Amino acid sequence: NFLLTNAEFEKLKQYADGKELTMSEVIRDWIKAIPDTKG
Repeated sequence: NFLLTNAEFEKLKQYADGKELTMSEVIRDWIKAIPDTKG
């Protein structure tokens, strides 16, 4: 779980809507783009 302000939520929603993605898809794609820190 994580918390967002209303402004952050709306920004994410507008971005996702513009890309025709769900907010979850946007977050998952962002997480996939984070480099692995294992090693």
